[in-house]
Amino acid sequence: MIYEIMAQIKNHFIRTLESSTSYAIVADGIEGSFSRTYITGQKIMIETEFGINDGVYTVASATGSKITVDEAMTAEPASMTYVYGLRVTPDFLSIVSEIETWQTNNGGHEGVASEKIDDYSIANEAGGSSWTTAFRSRLNSYRKMSDDRRRFLRHNCVN
Repeated sequence: MIYEIMAQIKNHFIRTLESSTSYAIVADGIEGSFSRTYITGQKIMIETEFGINDGVYTVASATGSKITVDEAMTAEPASMTYVYGLRVTPDFLSIVSEIETWQTNNGGHEGVASEKIDDYSIANEAGGSSWTTAFRSRLNSYRKMSDDRRRFLRHNCVN
């Protein structure tokens, strides 16, 4: 959910970036040669050519040759892979947690308040509200005008 929220507000809290065509995704992380330092508990964002594991992960441990994450991953062969080191604030993580709870309590229904087709109708218990609407004002202070990934790639050298 955090990856989706970050995409919605166009802010991924990027602080570092490294990329390579030799990084390999394994069941518990990513293997390769890393020049940056990653610490336990840090959030990282991974985006690959195949897109299977694109998302935000929590570092469980890291060495110069492997970043192990808390979340499960699906093995991918080596391909162009970007590893973003993130600096996500505790306040933002708290909002993410609240959004996840909101989603669970509202059955994941979003967008449509009700729908009627011929004699069949259905009403959304959330009243047509979505997390983007329900949390808009709280997310506004984190919102960017354009996607920070594009700005970061454009203004920073990629390995």
